[in-house]
Amino acid sequence: MLRKNLLNKFNFFNKTKIDIKFSLFDNVNIKLYEKRKEGSIPIFFRNNQKNDSFKIIGNKLIFEFKNISEQQLKIFQFCFDIGFGERNSYGMGFMAEKRRIFR
Repeated sequence: MLRKNLLNKFNFFNKTKIDIKFSLFDNVNIKLYEKRKEGSIPIFFRNNQKNDSFKIIGNKLIFEFKNISEQQLKIFQFCFDIGFGERNSYGMGFMAEKRRIFR
């Protein structure tokens, strides 16, 4: 899902047509930042004339690139420059896990 979203964003802004099956994460190692694996920030909003908030919790990740292609580098650099994922304006957004709730 993340690969698809990053490639769609890259294609849209650069007017390219890189296939969403492109091996973007080949030779890329992603691991948790050991000193502090998670971070959270409050998001404030108004709801029915009162202030309200919720917290966004995310993992801190380290990306290690080893012998990636020029195309991968170009895509990753673009995505890094504009921000990965969701809630970028809040300073967190890399990716959001979505869960389906059944009732």
